[in-house]
Amino acid sequence: PCSRVVGNITSLYLRRRLELQPNILLKRRSTNLRNMADTERGEEALMFRNGSPDGAKDGEQVTVNYDLALKYLGGFGPWQRRVFFLICLPSAFSAFQVMGIVFIAFKPDFQCRVPQASFLGLNATPAELLNATIPWEMRDEEWKRSQCKRYSYNQSDVNFNMNYDDFVQSNPEANRTRIPCDQGYKHDLSEYKSTVVTDWDLVCTDSWKVSMAESMWFAGLMVGAVFGGHAADRWG
Repeated sequence: PCSRVVGNITSLYLRRRLELQPNILLKRRSTNLRNMADTERGEEALMFRNGSPDGAKDGEQVTVNYDLALKYLGGFGPWQRRVFFLICLPSAFSAFQVMGIVFIAFKPDFQCRVPQASFLGLNATPAELLNATIPWEMRDEEWKRSQCKRYSYNQSDVNFNMNYDDFVQSNPEANRTRIPCDQGYKHDLSEYKSTVVTDWDLVCTDSWKVSMAESMWFAGLMVGAVFGGHAADRWG
């Protein structure tokens, strides 16, 4: 995109010079570009201007030889480098958009949110309460706490007013029911206070939405890179 814009600027500059000094720019290279005679061959003109003989500009078409045009303007000199840098500078900000998803959609550690009111009568430490509410599962060849399931108890059949040991004996793990996280999720906010994942619980069955958003972004970037420059050149 940067080189395309520099080329367009060069074309506009030469077109303006053509309007001001047509006789100078339309000279053959043997007379107007003598300093290129040792490196260029043929009778190719710097610019061809096709228009009516009376000077009318209706239907006028200008063809530019960019190789000669850049040499005529002094090559990739200070002015071209300055314009190129200024045009490319805004493109650096696109890196923030491309890499922003890494931070915006950061997924911290999480687990099911448990209705604490149901376990107020249970005499247990936080670690024991975690054992009574969140099951273990094999993940990545390791035993870890489940992130997408929790234990569910029938409130009418289970007595929570007891100590933890008695609770485990009366409710062994084999008799507990595992259900998806129906009360939402509890996220670890020690690193990031808020992300789109923590705000909208984009985990477990909704984790695909993060990947979909990222894929749609890059799909739009690809379409814009292929067709955006041509559309800008054609329609402005």
